[in-house]
Amino acid sequence: MKTRPLTSYLGQSAGSPSYGPDIRRVLTEVSHTPIDRSDVPVKPVRSVWQVVQNPERLVRPYVFKDAGGLKYFVNNLIDYQEKVQHHANIEIDHLTVVVSTSTKDLNSVTELDKELASFCDEIFEDITFFEDYAEKENERSNIFYK
Repeated sequence: MKTRPLTSYLGQSAGSPSYGPDIRRVLTEVSHTPIDRSDVPVKPVRSVWQVVQNPERLVRPYVFKDAGGLKYFVNNLIDYQEKVQHHANIEIDHLTVVVSTSTKDLNSVTELDKELASFCDEIFEDITFFEDYAEKENERSNIFYK
């Protein structure tokens, strides 16, 4: 089965007209295609949030290596939402979480949505960092004990 680089799913430009209506297609491709993670950076360098219309909202998929990272992300996001009283839509499909946020009273993206998006990126960056750190430590300990 052919693999596809993870960044090919996440690299569409902001406001891409094909992303909004086809989000289920993209998620289906992501969940049914083996992912080559070799091209994923150690830390996310930029945000890949999409601005989707009707109503205007920010949308971003996050793909995790395991259920532990996914649960940590979702639990922290739920705690944050309760703290600031601003809630996103969260869709989970296996190891992919899609976060969609807008200010529903205005049908628009506001500063609250941008702050929530930034929080999601920070949590994801932390998870990615610690997963990579754990992998490197495992590699080092395997070399040491051989």
